[in-house]
Amino acid sequence: MRVLCCCLLASLCTIATTAQGKHFYMGCAVQARHFCDSADSLFIKQVVRDHFDIVTLTNDLKWNNWGKENKRFSKTYIDHALQWLKKNQVKVKGHHIVWGPLKKEINYRVGFEEEYFHDFLRHTVEKIEYTRDYVNTWDFLNHPVELQGYSDYFDEKYSFDQLLLLQDTLKKLLPSANLGINEGGILSKINFRKRGAYYQKIEDYLANGIDLSYIGFMGHFHDTAGKIDTAYIHETLDIFSEFEIPIVITEFDYRFGEMAEKIKLSEAQLLRQAKRTRLLLDLFYMHPNVAGVILWGFWEQGHWYPSAALWDQSKRIKPNGEVLLEFLDEIRK
Repeated sequence: MRVLCCCLLASLCTIATTAQGKHFYMGCAVQARHFCDSADSLFIKQVVRDHFDIVTLTNDLKWNNWGKENKRFSKTYIDHALQWLKKNQVKVKGHHIVWGPLKKEINYRVGFEEEYFHDFLRHTVEKIEYTRDYVNTWDFLNHPVELQGYSDYFDEKYSFDQLLLLQDTLKKLLPSANLGINEGGILSKINFRKRGAYYQKIEDYLANGIDLSYIGFMGHFHDTAGKIDTAYIHETLDIFSEFEIPIVITEFDYRFGEMAEKIKLSEAQLLRQAKRTRLLLDLFYMHPNVAGVILWGFWEQGHWYPSAALWDQSKRIKPNGEVLLEFLDEIRK
């Protein structure tokens, strides 16, 4: 399994082997509209072209946004972004196919599971057919154990046979598909119970014939959590490496405050953010089973937690952005 999965993951991006002899990629999440022609898009494209190997279109490929035509979401934006990324040899990771808690999914109604699955399958086929010339890597199972007051999960309402049907449908449409699993909060000791649930979920999926090309840890870190527990993170990476499936940090950020809150960070906060960003990047890179890191945004204007951005509103690089570029320069030279 290890050889197969590593070969699959290697197709995510074409990058040179690092100075230490390791294949490792760096990516970022960007909203599709930010690739459309504007003064801001020139900045976005330059940063992506210069520094990143793979892009996740943040929310554009989710079911609840698919087909919308407004200032935030549009098939025109998706088309433009996918075409530009392919032209510039930047790979794309789709986010996502299955969202674990059904309460968060569009069209789901208790008691209408059969109708929902039919609509869900139809939507998935449409989305894969539309994007398959550009996207062959997907967060197949997203938030399978979110554990925040949700009681209805996709795989509890639907059998493994239906998940296998979905997987087989995806692979027929996209034979080269890399399908992964993705969950947040696993790298924090506070969520020890969640770590065990995620491990058990992966074990169950594999035992029932679900193929996983990568195991995703979202990697959202908040300053209020205090000192980074590097020993616990390393232990967690070791534990999940037992599956012999590459690990990807899928949504990395280090943030302050609340979602969408604009905060002027003090010099001490900026330096702490930069120091801990570098600490985590080094930890991930040095682990033999971590194949890459994807930032959940890099520019303050388009970031869900503006404080986590690596370039500020005026497109000036922040200290955490500087340590990212230093890190990339060191591993790629």
